[in-house]
Amino acid sequence: MRLYNSLGPNPRCVRMFMAEKGITLPTIELDILGAENRKPPYTDKNPGGQMPALELDNGGALGETVAICEYLEDKHPTPALIGTRLLATFGEVERMSRIHHTSISWR
Repeated sequence: MRLYNSLGPNPRCVRMFMAEKGITLPTIELDILGAENRKPPYTDKNPGGQMPALELDNGGALGETVAICEYLEDKHPTPALIGTRLLATFGEVERMSRIHHTSISWR
């Protein structure tokens, strides 16, 4: 695995999550101000171009911050930062997300 990293709050969240878990991964720094995340070879792995991305050992990539943290939690369960029941936790996150989205009023 390796982490595609850059400036911004989402990459920082993943770096903090990794630091709390004691995870060290090879990192590739991308210049988002130079739009490196919006062109190949990065978009070949993560077509959306969002940052960060976690390249998996099988060649796939995760490009969403929450998905990256949940994947790392599953691979490195100690210390538990998300919960000990990942699928149940995911269900709770989804449920809370739906509640939050349905409570937004559009004016």
